[in-house]
Amino acid sequence: MLNYVLMKSATDQFLPIFLKLGIAVVFIFSCQRNESDTPADGPRPKIVADSQMGCLIQRSSIVGGKALSKSDSISRSVFQILTTLSPHTNSNSSNSKEISKCTATLIDKDILITAAHCVKFDRTENVFVLFNISALCSDGMNRDLIIPAKRVIYHEKFKSIEKPSSDQSNDDIALIQLSKPAPAFSKVISFFDTSDSLQDPYVSQVGYGKTSTQDPDEVSRLRAVDRNLSDLQFEDKGMRISIPQKNQLGACQGDSGGPLLVKTNQDYKIMGIASYIEGRREDKDRLCENSTAYYLNAAFYKKWIQKNIKKLKSAE
Repeated sequence: MLNYVLMKSATDQFLPIFLKLGIAVVFIFSCQRNESDTPADGPRPKIVADSQMGCLIQRSSIVGGKALSKSDSISRSVFQILTTLSPHTNSNSSNSKEISKCTATLIDKDILITAAHCVKFDRTENVFVLFNISALCSDGMNRDLIIPAKRVIYHEKFKSIEKPSSDQSNDDIALIQLSKPAPAFSKVISFFDTSDSLQDPYVSQVGYGKTSTQDPDEVSRLRAVDRNLSDLQFEDKGMRISIPQKNQLGACQGDSGGPLLVKTNQDYKIMGIASYIEGRREDKDRLCENSTAYYLNAAFYKKWIQKNIKKLKSAE
């Protein structure tokens, strides 16, 4: 059951870019499901599971753009977060739970950065990271690519997923420490600095979110869409970055915590962390296609990130 829209005013529609799904937790871990479970808002797309491999056989993410393959450099650094929530109240199955989906980026061998609203409201033991471009068997998903979180730190000033005021950020940023190092094929990505030389005039919005506002998208695949650097607006004393969502390109539910990447002469680097999108109420049925996406400016949080990476490492 989708549960993501928050009304802010008579003219504005606001939502965090994360996705909650009413699906069985055992999808990912034991790949079994009671197909009789039907939520109150109608049947979900049928998903077939492989009980031995721990993966999904059938797919039902960022709007527009392209699906990334394992050979793409970005796919080695950007991964999906799943957090298990309270049991689904409309289900007859005791195994049925709600799962929220977000995106995160590997910034150390065992640490990822994401949005605070993706992890603050859930217990650490309920947070897992999938180290694959999707949960599909055909994409090579298996149990060994699921790593639980060991510790989570979110910004001390983050309170809720509400839209921030015009003169301050919502501090929607968090770090996840894994229970073990990320797989050997994964790649740590660093943060953009103004001294870096850009290779091209584009930024990439990356994530595991829906491909449209109306897309049920119960099984997500990593996607990226390139945007012109000139589309970016730095707001609130540089704390936030806004990007108009136009030409059916941009972020959607499930992309929360995902990176805004720039390509330098060295490699891709993180410029921002996805937080929310905002649009008019009359566009609510196409909000992802007609809205503005907001990212936290990673450079503004550099000291907080460095301090808390050290904190996580010192606790080992």
